[in-house]
Amino acid sequence: MKKRVLILVGTLGIGFLGMVMLMSVTAESLPETSSVNIPTQGSFPLPEPRGIYINRRTDGLENAFNQAIFGPKSCTAFGDPYSPLNSSWARGSYTYKYRILIPPTYSSDIVRIELFDPDSINNAVTSTIFTHSDIAIDNQFPITGTASCKDDRRNPCVVSTGETDLLEDGLGLSYDQINPFWMIRIDENRGSGSGDGDGQCNIPVTYTPRYNTQTRYDLSYKIRNEEGVPQSIKLASYTGQSGDGIRDNGNHYTDMHWVSPGAATSFDQPVFVPTDANSPGTFEVDLTEDVPGIIVNPLTGNRELYLNVTAVSGASENGFDIWAGPPNYINSVPSEVNARNLHIINNPQSHSSNGITVFSLETLPQNSSIKTRLALPITYLEPQYAGQVISITAFDIDNTTRSPIVFYMDTIPQSDWSLSFGNTGTIDPDGIPADNRCLPGLCNDEWIEPAYQIQLPDFTEECDVSAPDPQKCVPFLGGRLMASFIGGQHDTYAWEIELPPEPIVDNTGTCSVFPIALNEGSYSVSPPGNGSNEYPDSSEFDYPAVPPSYHSFISHVPNVSLTHASEGQVFRLYDGKETGDFGWLKWNAGRPDNDLTLRNSLTRPGNSTDYKDHGYTDLYPASPLFSWIVDGYVNPNDTSDISLNKGDWILGKSNAITTTLPQVRLMSHIDNKRTLRLPIWNESDNDAYRMAGVAAFRLVGYHIDSTAGASWLLLEFVKWDTSCGQEFVDIQNLSLSGAKKGHVNTAYTFFANVQPVTTTNPISYTWEADGQPLIVQENTFLDEVTYSWPDPGVKLITVTAQNKGAITVQALYSIELNLRTVYLPSIFKNKN
Repeated sequence: MKKRVLILVGTLGIGFLGMVMLMSVTAESLPETSSVNIPTQGSFPLPEPRGIYINRRTDGLENAFNQAIFGPKSCTAFGDPYSPLNSSWARGSYTYKYRILIPPTYSSDIVRIELFDPDSINNAVTSTIFTHSDIAIDNQFPITGTASCKDDRRNPCVVSTGETDLLEDGLGLSYDQINPFWMIRIDENRGSGSGDGDGQCNIPVTYTPRYNTQTRYDLSYKIRNEEGVPQSIKLASYTGQSGDGIRDNGNHYTDMHWVSPGAATSFDQPVFVPTDANSPGTFEVDLTEDVPGIIVNPLTGNRELYLNVTAVSGASENGFDIWAGPPNYINSVPSEVNARNLHIINNPQSHSSNGITVFSLETLPQNSSIKTRLALPITYLEPQYAGQVISITAFDIDNTTRSPIVFYMDTIPQSDWSLSFGNTGTIDPDGIPADNRCLPGLCNDEWIEPAYQIQLPDFTEECDVSAPDPQKCVPFLGGRLMASFIGGQHDTYAWEIELPPEPIVDNTGTCSVFPIALNEGSYSVSPPGNGSNEYPDSSEFDYPAVPPSYHSFISHVPNVSLTHASEGQVFRLYDGKETGDFGWLKWNAGRPDNDLTLRNSLTRPGNSTDYKDHGYTDLYPASPLFSWIVDGYVNPNDTSDISLNKGDWILGKSNAITTTLPQVRLMSHIDNKRTLRLPIWNESDNDAYRMAGVAAFRLVGYHIDSTAGASWLLLEFVKWDTSCGQEFVDIQNLSLSGAKKGHVNTAYTFFANVQPVTTTNPISYTWEADGQPLIVQENTFLDEVTYSWPDPGVKLITVTAQNKGAITVQALYSIELNLRTVYLPSIFKNKN
């Protein structure tokens, strides 16, 4: 099979979204879609549309899986498709590449990169006393328990704590609130033959350290050289140990610890862990001194560090993981993996990455730590990917992994849209007949071929709401594409994904929203019994019957303004027109102002953009654009305007809810954990609200009361949605970048970047350059062109940018080209 490469998403994208949760702890049942909690300074990975998420969380909690590679003297049938030298897909030495994204909100000057268990040494522990989490102890579990390893030190050992039983006790707990297992060993001692292995798929008779794998970790960043080409600059390197007494003695004691080579040790680290002898720096990077000229994403302000991971010798499996964040936890958060897991579970938000997320750039090599159905985040997709096709494959999903693999979006309930692949005897959703692909659990030493084709849903004009097609009737807000499957314990596998070019969208268009307007002056709730904006007591909920607890929102931060909200924060708003309130809406004056109209507008997928003739007889056509009565939005101040944008007014429902009709829809949204686009208002006038923007929320509870102002909604923030409801934004500035010097007959790429990043798309770019044909093309905030010239001299480039506004912006750039110098060997004639 030809090696796949992750296609980077078009130009440089922006995204906001998602949390990943384990949906079920039973091996038989399919999960439901979970909450989406990813705060900027929280526990779960920030969205970014280039790369594959390496983990479910960013706070260093190991509770599902880790990274894993095998040595070059191993074989691919153990689960690593590329590292073994005898690989059919990548001959020779291979490097897995990771990207450490640093957002502009990162508040520290130092990035501490930590590696979990970077060696492949397995300890000889056979039994252990483990400690239960506080929440388990609070629910009658003993403080400690005992467990033993069923295998010797050639194999990993991850033992159950029994805390998953809490998830079946009706307590409303999530997988991320418990400590499901205790980790004793994570590596595998493999190999045969002399030296460090002969490339065969064998297990030694006894634990044999000479087969342990040495892994090198190379940290770097990128600058642009004089020719505008990204150039990698080495920052630090570390080589993990094998403990064989020849390559090393294992004296770094990194087994089952998080370490930052060359940096200050955590308070419980056994010894200092040095970097390699030739390392220019350490794994703590000072952003003010160590990375001069680092490339900054012109659209997002993101900076990036890179970590290359290469197995350099041995035949065993090296399980490891990566965390990056501020260095201020070394005196408070343990480095030992189990102690750290307990600390984070017992003290949510206590080990924040401060917004840093780590991605695999091409291929994600992973190892499951527990046999259960889990939800794995694959990649983030922005709203413009609606209806697009994503290609995904996996390698060597075997062992005790079970079919099917269910793909869904973390912002869309599976009851609304999901695609299930690998059901025995069933045609896959992309039309591939049964048995034409290997089934998960049976894909030993092979890729799933052909790759799964995942067509994303969309809400199109072809949608028939009376018989909704999930592919055409589901609004796509963007989010994380998830893969739900039962991972076999200690099963090692790899993922790859291929994305289409990023589509171009016009973000001034209307979008479907639900009829609940939230005031932008709202603040997130405080803990129960703490202040005037406290989380409601369970007795105050009308629904759900078993309300979520305050502590179940592990990414929540109290008393945060909605205007500065991060994903996972919870808001309680009362019905009203004052600061911090919410209001029920009706989309036009031509429909009755009653509970039935509100119920219809609350029905999935919403009807704010529905202008079809449904044969209504009450009340009257609200817009001169239609001779019939419509459901959709009509501007009360300009009835010819049916595009709901920032600054527009929306009618409010003039009376309280007095029937259960709307509540049935609210219950459905809560039960399905559905993400809703909601208008945000900043001004009210009688029974109308002025829209300040759009945000996505998940309704998690409510209380309805006919008494004015007594009703409230409890909502979990997901993201600000800039894909709809926007004002038109003109181009204000255009900048060009690329090579300043170069050579003839050499291709150079030049970039045009418009500001601000909120400029309305699409943007037309006109490129004019000396000796080159005119190029006109449409793109988003960033465009590029590649030129090559046959003759030397200074070449002038002129770029003109314009969107639908009247303003045209132009910028000039130049490159100086020289003849390339060629050195020829000198030849001397021997006269003798």
